[in-house]
Amino acid sequence: MASLLDEIKANKVKFSRTCLVYFAFLGVGCGISITGPTLLDLQIAVNSTLSETSRIIQGRSVGYALGSIIAGFLMEAFNEQLVMGVAALINGIALSITAWNRTLWGIVITMFVNGLSMSHVDTGSNVCILRYWGRSSGSFLQILHFMFTTGGLIAPLLAKPFLLERPEEDEPMESTSNTSLSTTLNMTLANVTKEYSPDDVLVQWPFTVIGLIFIVASIGFMVFYFFVPYETNNNNSANCDGQKTERNGSRGDADKGETMKLDRVQSSGYEYNFDFKVKMLIIAIISVFTHIYFGIVISFANLLPTFAVKSALAMTKGEAASLMTVFWTTTTLYRIPVIFLANYISNTALILIHVIIMVMSTVCLTFLGEKYVWAIYLFTGTMGIGIGPVFAGVLGYLQQYFEVTGRITSLFIVSACIGEFLYPWIISRFLEAHPSVFLYVMSICSVIDLIAFIAAYLLCNIVVKKYTASQPTKVITNQSEQKF
Repeated sequence: MASLLDEIKANKVKFSRTCLVYFAFLGVGCGISITGPTLLDLQIAVNSTLSETSRIIQGRSVGYALGSIIAGFLMEAFNEQLVMGVAALINGIALSITAWNRTLWGIVITMFVNGLSMSHVDTGSNVCILRYWGRSSGSFLQILHFMFTTGGLIAPLLAKPFLLERPEEDEPMESTSNTSLSTTLNMTLANVTKEYSPDDVLVQWPFTVIGLIFIVASIGFMVFYFFVPYETNNNNSANCDGQKTERNGSRGDADKGETMKLDRVQSSGYEYNFDFKVKMLIIAIISVFTHIYFGIVISFANLLPTFAVKSALAMTKGEAASLMTVFWTTTTLYRIPVIFLANYISNTALILIHVIIMVMSTVCLTFLGEKYVWAIYLFTGTMGIGIGPVFAGVLGYLQQYFEVTGRITSLFIVSACIGEFLYPWIISRFLEAHPSVFLYVMSICSVIDLIAFIAAYLLCNIVVKKYTASQPTKVITNQSEQKF
């Protein structure tokens, strides 16, 4: 706790920049989670089926993947404040107009642009924290992702007053020998479509409010870029010696600034000396881990409300939105102690404990979640606890072994975007007729994620350390490794 406060006091301007990044990441959390509780209303807005409406999530994921690839290079080539400012502005405009569309492809296209620009804010936020605080970034990364989950908590609360109520005739029907669950669900969909028209939909307002968050953040980034020079701080030994100077608009100063990234960690500061191929293998395994992890997070956050409505529990949309509030509340509040625990517990233990909680939660939901209301609330809460600190912990974990550059972060985000696209697409194809598929996919993916992290841990702690012990200690000078 003391070391965290000391870092903040010694770097006030840098902390101000960090707070702006936190605000932008709050918007990312809102923007990601708003589609979950509003998906059924968006279905009414475009007068389409649930499977077709789920293309909204897929369109955003494709944009996210493409944007993450571009962001990794832009963050290396340009001032991060400028990249974040432009991306936040585009994202704010796209998100604000998304739900005003009344055609499926209109929403898909705006969500694609939303994902394209939001990925720059996502990737850039993580890169900025790593650049600003170096190996002291553990707690700052946890605060960053605390802001994400805070946004995830705010979005369902913001959306709830604007959600359309389910009609009375859409209440759960008692099963008879002539009425199957599938028939009941088909009747439910027909009743919803008959009861409401696209003109009744109101969820465009919470989308607009979240868009304004990004526009305000964009103004802040532009103010820092044009009017506030980078501070000089030679006392922070955890970070690099070179720091970015104030730009005067000339290309020469721009080039100089890019060769002196603010507080970037240098490869020479790492004690482990291992083969570049081993590093690539570690990155590949963690990419698989993040791919599955974010597939779980996005599927759970976006499709859990739909599962709760379509499953045998037959919750109302308001109750399903409250379920998401439970998820994001536990995720957000639990991050507060994790911010301070990150100074006392290893990243390895932090990740392993919480991935195990994810596995236990999804398995319990598989057996109990479709039968008992108390079970879906309880294990949704524990799922929020398990998901919370994992990705920030993974970045801090890798930072112990080598510099996590913009390109590496971009690779992780691209891998994550593929998972964000793939798993909701698979689940949504079966969700209406077979809601339990949602729970099965969540359980299987959680177990695979646990196996992937254990593999990465063994590689880092057995192969890498063994290799390092057998080699003379030297500074890593492999240029291809440093660039990557």
